[in-house]
Amino acid sequence: MNGEVSSLTTLLSRTMALLAVFILTAVGPDHCRAAGATTGNDGEERIVFYSNRDGNDEIYVVRPDGKDLRRLTFNDADDGAPAWSPDGTHIAFASDRHEAGSGQCSPACPDQIFIMRADGSGPSRLTQHEGVATLPAWSQDGRHIAYTVVEGERRHIWVMNADGSDQRRLMTSPGEDLRPRFSPDGTELVFTRLLNGDMQLFLVNADGTNLRQITNGPRWNVYASWSPDGTTFAFASLDPNDFEAEIHLIEVDGSNERALTDEAGRDEDAEWSPDGKRIVFQTPRRGSYDIWVMNADGSGQRQITDHPAGDYWPDWTDRATRYPDPE
Repeated sequence: MNGEVSSLTTLLSRTMALLAVFILTAVGPDHCRAAGATTGNDGEERIVFYSNRDGNDEIYVVRPDGKDLRRLTFNDADDGAPAWSPDGTHIAFASDRHEAGSGQCSPACPDQIFIMRADGSGPSRLTQHEGVATLPAWSQDGRHIAYTVVEGERRHIWVMNADGSDQRRLMTSPGEDLRPRFSPDGTELVFTRLLNGDMQLFLVNADGTNLRQITNGPRWNVYASWSPDGTTFAFASLDPNDFEAEIHLIEVDGSNERALTDEAGRDEDAEWSPDGKRIVFQTPRRGSYDIWVMNADGSGQRQITDHPAGDYWPDWTDRATRYPDPE
């Protein structure tokens, strides 16, 4: 596959080998469907993630209590980096699937951004970059998607309309920029910058102006997500000496940093629940990477998936498709 899992395991292995060629991606599927599902804005809470549990990377949904696990994609390609649309009707994701007319890219195409309905039906390709395109994130109004593109040996942030039109690089960077997330009001993006062997969080206006740094070393701070009220970031804070990672919070102005987790391992890829009361994240603290949920103050940490193949890149909605009851 031409993408890589979103976990810090991949990031760190490449960082130690050669920081300048650091690659962060996640990959995806072909076409699929949860039969009989209906879509609407009167949905329910679901966490979407990807996993290799059925032989290749596919996209799944599960309730926040770990019940009613469902597979959404079914194909020979790899699908990953899923992200809910704000209204819960669609999922953006990255995939290395081959499409008719897309040119020869055997055995796998570079990951590109796709969109599908929340039941896994109707997949549609949005991008066709020469290099990998991955890690999509929606604006809260559902009109735009920000994502990461590998251009040569560097990663840059791009933005497009949600229908795939008006694709544009957000800004020129002296380093590598990745994993963007829109602010709740859509005016700013937080992202991770890799520069001179260091990884930190930065903030920029949605038009690419007014760049400012949020975190500083000695720890590497990556993969931030906005609280629903727009005041706080949840992110992974990594010790570059032993590569242990914890979920931290910090105010948007860079003040009041505090740790939520302190278990051995790499806790990462934190995303907020829509009500701001809980946080979902991935961690290998019991062996393979699994999806965990905790309260926004770090209490009540509980595992909701368990599979040796690993589960990655969770995202949370409270407006998901109402899936049919299992037969």
